[in-house]
Amino acid sequence: ILARQLVGLPQKTQPPFWQDVYLYRNEDVFPEAWIAFDTVVFSDTDALFEGMTTASNVDLREKVYVLASETEVLSLVNVPSQATGSVIIESYHPDRIEFDVDASQAGILVYPDNNSQGWKVEINGKQSELLNVYGTFKGVIVPQGSSEVIMYYRPEFTLFAMKVALSLALSIVFWGTAIVMLAKFRDSTDVVS
Repeated sequence: ILARQLVGLPQKTQPPFWQDVYLYRNEDVFPEAWIAFDTVVFSDTDALFEGMTTASNVDLREKVYVLASETEVLSLVNVPSQATGSVIIESYHPDRIEFDVDASQAGILVYPDNNSQGWKVEINGKQSELLNVYGTFKGVIVPQGSSEVIMYYRPEFTLFAMKVALSLALSIVFWGTAIVMLAKFRDSTDVVS
């Protein structure tokens, strides 16, 4: 019934292909980005995934699940029960995401998108380290207070390949021009002699 109202069909009008549609709202959906103030550390990937499958949605939102290899840079000394934070995605492009973050104490900004090589992060204009959280997502430690966080994609290999391609294109143009000019020079000297 609600679906008919949404698409503007009268109650008694029903196309031959029409079936009742049921709309559901997931109240437990995760936000587009969030700040967590506590961590759960695992020794290996299997333990991490096992811990995530047995965790509640509340635990997954309030605690960052991370491998021990990522915790070298973690320095959270928090009282998670008293922490508050907010994240606003100011700008989104496939290769650049800008966040406005406000945290009552240091925490980890979690952006649930695959953290592949080439992603970088700046906090308040300074380069920072991007973490692998929950086994694959992007995470970064944010300081207490308001911060501007920018995640951007700059793959080193792609930049190198673009430089090589540009160099090859310029050398082809240079050598092509040189060959054409040399041919014209030979033709002009043949006519004179």
